[in-house]
Amino acid sequence: MLGYIDLLTSDYVPLEDYPKYISIISDKTHRLNTLVNELFEYNTLHLGSHKLNKTEVCLNELVRQISESFLPNCEEKQLALTVDCPLENILIQIDINKMLRVFENLIINAIRYTPSNGMINITLLPITSNTATITFFNTGEVLSDETLVHIFDSYYSETNTKNTSSGTGLGLAIAKEIVLLHDGMLSVSNVTDGICFKLSLPHKQ
Repeated sequence: MLGYIDLLTSDYVPLEDYPKYISIISDKTHRLNTLVNELFEYNTLHLGSHKLNKTEVCLNELVRQISESFLPNCEEKQLALTVDCPLENILIQIDINKMLRVFENLIINAIRYTPSNGMINITLLPITSNTATITFFNTGEVLSDETLVHIFDSYYSETNTKNTSSGTGLGLAIAKEIVLLHDGMLSVSNVTDGICFKLSLPHKQ
């Protein structure tokens, strides 16, 4: 970023090229700001500095609403997004703002790595063994054994490059920390035709 600023203050850049370089600097500044904010969020979560503000919510409605908010993103990439929920409403005590962050990170990740004309399915399963379970499936290439082990590590990517995409490399790490704060579990596995993330949360009657 400093290199682009130096260029603008030099005599080597034509005036008509200024908007292009200003746009690049703006983009890099926004990405840096996002990275700093997410790094702060991850560290506070990891150190247990966050306290949960739990309220009772209907998990069925939460899953439907957050999924529907991503329909424009899916349509832009020509992805099919389907949502399946049981007929019986599932009421659960969660910190809704933090859990929304988890859902958003998982859906954004699915959209990012699903090829065009692919499919994403989000399923809320009926309660079993006092556990509420939501699966996030997307078509696409399966993950390597190394990635399955390290995917929730901060800054990890399968190509071992950091932040080469629009992400910061912290989204899944933050999601995992929030789930752990809820005494839940977040895992990933390769399945037929794609990848499936499984979110499990304790459900008390």
